[in-house]
Amino acid sequence: MLGTPPDANDKVAGDDVSVIGIRKRRRVAWAARSAIGASLVLALAAPALAVGDTRYASPTGSGDTCTEVSPCTLKTAINPGSFPGLGSPDDIQDGDTVIVLSEGANYNLGTVRLVVDHAITVRGEPGELRPTLASDVSGFQPAPLLQVTAPGATVEGLRVTVSGPQTEALDIASSAAPSTMRDIYVEGVDHDTSVPLASIEGASTLERAEIVRFHSATETNGETLHTTGDVLVRDSFIRNTGSEGAIRTFGPSTAARFRNLTVASGSTAIFGVGSFGPQQLSIRNSLIDGSTTDVAMTGAGVEASITYSNYNPGQISESGGATVTETPPNQDSTAPGLFPILVDPVSGDFRQRAGSPTIDAGSPDAFTGAFDIDGEPRTMGAAIDIGGDEFSPPPPPTEPSNAFEFGKLKRNKKKGTARLSVSLPGPGEIGLRGKKLQRIGLDSGKAASVGEDGGEVRLKVRPAKGKKGKRLRERLRTEGKAKVKAKVTYVPSGGTANTRAKKLKLVRR
Repeated sequence: MLGTPPDANDKVAGDDVSVIGIRKRRRVAWAARSAIGASLVLALAAPALAVGDTRYASPTGSGDTCTEVSPCTLKTAINPGSFPGLGSPDDIQDGDTVIVLSEGANYNLGTVRLVVDHAITVRGEPGELRPTLASDVSGFQPAPLLQVTAPGATVEGLRVTVSGPQTEALDIASSAAPSTMRDIYVEGVDHDTSVPLASIEGASTLERAEIVRFHSATETNGETLHTTGDVLVRDSFIRNTGSEGAIRTFGPSTAARFRNLTVASGSTAIFGVGSFGPQQLSIRNSLIDGSTTDVAMTGAGVEASITYSNYNPGQISESGGATVTETPPNQDSTAPGLFPILVDPVSGDFRQRAGSPTIDAGSPDAFTGAFDIDGEPRTMGAAIDIGGDEFSPPPPPTEPSNAFEFGKLKRNKKKGTARLSVSLPGPGEIGLRGKKLQRIGLDSGKAASVGEDGGEVRLKVRPAKGKKGKRLRERLRTEGKAKVKAKVTYVPSGGTANTRAKKLKLVRR
């Protein structure tokens, strides 16, 4: 779900599956703003850290040691040379790792800007909620809140939120290629500026990202994600509630690639512009929905290809010499049976429901990711799915236990009968039968029902009526005792039957 109030921690799911994206909606109420990134625990397996030192940052950190016991501020951990007396640029080296400790608090950065200017890894704390890097200031900021300028850097497992007259929340500069951002949640609320919320340039990768930009009628619109160059963007949800595009891509590029995206906008979902040179964009396994246009390309030398994707072919736009090639198979979202079935697209939950035509409808290539936006395996069915989410089928129902235990036997010596105690694990039916014995429950037509919580049931053991039990009754009368073999059958609700035999002795005196 793309979008929550900054303090939200729980995923919100809904039942509305009739609308994808933001069609005919200009504003989303706070009640409907929910974010996967805010609710998901950063369930990153703790991979081996890069060779080099590990530095630790905390919302309450201080000093310049940056150890786990004595963490420093995030600014000091990433840019130690920015503070006289707190170190020099040489204090952080390529291959180092900065762990952004959660501690249940936000990093309220205000006017502080973070620049990753070495080939380091900046990551959230494995096994914890994503830490939030937040900025809400009244003045215009000249630089992104988080910017990567060094090639080979990795930023992962963070939540970034901005509001007010900010510039970008995050940016991978062209000088940083190839760098990677993954497992990122980015939100712009009342983001009153025409610049994009996030940018990625050069030959860098953005994957498993949730980026949403909320707009109100009084704000200046801007796109959600800006790409330039031969980027790879995959396994992500990109959303814009205003009248600008969710993704705007600029040239020059020879091989920009979008794989397994879910893109929704209040206007154009994906907009390609040739202002800065020719570009080639390939879109594969993507679910695209714009209120007015799904894909719009403009300018000479601008080329886009679409395959294995779900969108409205009537909302494809070419102008100024641009071309869009639609290579089968694609899904026409306006055709019967091909409209995506999603959890709550109006609120930004683009996960698929069972029966969605986008399930198992994609096809991988060399640029397909190994995991979907939730970190689940990219292929869990017969084939890869369309969109950022890979449908996770519910686990097969667990068959209820049919095990049971025999308890005490309580004899009625006056009548030559007995009651056999049986302990059951849950609801169902139980019965008893045996040679020369009176049948009870199940095949007798008088099934003995067992309550919801199971428990103890007492079954009466007695000679059968008529000729069948005559010899047993005579033996009890003449000898005062008789051995019998009872077979007890238990059928748990929704399960299979289990039959066990028990040798008993009846006594009559």
